[in-house]
Amino acid sequence: MKVLVIDVETLFYRGAVLPYDIGYVIFDTRKEKILCKRSFGVYELLVTESYLLKNAYYKEKIPSYWDEIKEGKRILWGFSIIKKCIYEDLKKYEVQKVFAYNASFDINALNHGNKYFLNCEEKFFPDYLQFCCIWNMACQIICTRNYFKFCEKYCFFSEKGNIKTSAEIVYKFIKKDENFVEEHKGFEDVKIELEILLSILKRKKKVDTSINTACYREVQKKFIVWKEKKKKRK
Repeated sequence: MKVLVIDVETLFYRGAVLPYDIGYVIFDTRKEKILCKRSFGVYELLVTESYLLKNAYYKEKIPSYWDEIKEGKRILWGFSIIKKCIYEDLKKYEVQKVFAYNASFDINALNHGNKYFLNCEEKFFPDYLQFCCIWNMACQIICTRNYFKFCEKYCFFSEKGNIKTSAEIVYKFIKKDENFVEEHKGFEDVKIELEILLSILKRKKKVDTSINTACYREVQKKFIVWKEKKKKRK
């Protein structure tokens, strides 16, 4: 199976999130081989409408993009050309599935980009593709008893006291590296999301790959049950 794993970095404008950084890899799960990798900066937001970057998430990282563009690590293209490149790669490698961590966010951002940059009401991706959420998969397969122990040990909880299930924390767990810090750049984050995906697939367990933005709630429920059982054993 050949899949596309994608991540975008965004800014907030007029009630919508728009992508200024798009990174992805196309991966052959059978051969365990990366077939294609791309890292784009969106020209419209980094250049012609750069004033909008004041609304960007992780805007402090924007200056480093220019170094990467100069070094050839990132390509600065218009949104329409990036979309064309993605479509060509999808066709060339016969991709059938698109994966992302919290896939709903990335897909919506690209759909908003389609509307904002191209004045196009259609969805960004072709209809034949199946969308799969690594976050939902991780919540089912990885975020279990040993994960709970790991999060308790290093206090990986939200302000509301919920156990964290972000890509950064899940990656910390699978790598046993509590000091890892997510880069929050498209292509760099894709690399860790791919590793999380491979960790899930290697376990060869049945998993729901659909988009479920409430998947973290099931983890929290299981954590509470696990915590109560642990108390009773003492």
